[in-house]
Amino acid sequence: MKLAGVGQVLGQVSPVTPLDPREVAGLPGVEPILALAELAELVADDDWDVVIIDCPATAEAMSALTAPEILLGYLERMWPQERRSNEAVSAGLRTAMMAGGVERVSSTVKSVRSLLGDAERTSIHLVTTPDRVSFAELMRTRSALALAGMRVSDIMVNRVVRESATEADGWLVARRAQQQQVIAEIQNAITEIPVQLIDDLVVEPIGRAALESLGERLLPLDEHIEVRSVSVVTREGGTALRIFLPVADPSSVTLARISSDLILGADGARRRIPLDPELRACTVVGAEFDGQHLVVMFSEKS
Repeated sequence: MKLAGVGQVLGQVSPVTPLDPREVAGLPGVEPILALAELAELVADDDWDVVIIDCPATAEAMSALTAPEILLGYLERMWPQERRSNEAVSAGLRTAMMAGGVERVSSTVKSVRSLLGDAERTSIHLVTTPDRVSFAELMRTRSALALAGMRVSDIMVNRVVRESATEADGWLVARRAQQQQVIAEIQNAITEIPVQLIDDLVVEPIGRAALESLGERLLPLDEHIEVRSVSVVTREGGTALRIFLPVADPSSVTLARISSDLILGADGARRRIPLDPELRACTVVGAEFDGQHLVVMFSEKS
């Protein structure tokens, strides 16, 4: 049996219709993007003042949050927008319909990426517990979010043993001492945003009243926290790209130049950073850490 091609099934021509983003729901990795697209629609709706999302475990959450950037990167490399537009005009109806469908998917994903990267509309609250394994995961997650250019508003350290634990509660006293060591390390490592402590409660806070009571114990957040992501700066000897990157493991940092993009990796995450026009004609000559910033130095090609 031979298929006659796109738009034909068993010899009968079926109408070619534009591709809706939800039609690709079965493809691997698409479901998180569609969920984020629905979130973007809720945010755009004036019926809601604040939309709160309880994210899944760290690995799954990071996969979802970085999916739009990854998908847009693949689309642009496989079928760039300029080429899509030209072929839509010159290559016939089928190509035009395909290009239109891809453009709709691209537009939807761009709206999600714009929402996630907009510090005026989106903030992330990282919740952890005061133990060594969680601390290591927290540092990796913070690094990955910074690399992705997303704003973290605060760190919430949950299930902290209360100070009221007495000597009679020998296990609790020892546990609190261990927790305080980890908390001190978190506070020393993360200084640009608040670190909030939440006591370990006897009863799980379920329901509006319990959550309001818990919320009253938290510090009000500064909604104008400076967001440091990527900026072009002038340094002695040339121009540099200054990237906020509080890495957990500096030895994990990798840097590569592909065409007009910079490929930056750290702590198992990676980001493709399009270079500004003023840097595209320059050569990368080195990189160094300046506090929590990675400074990538460029020089003009001779």
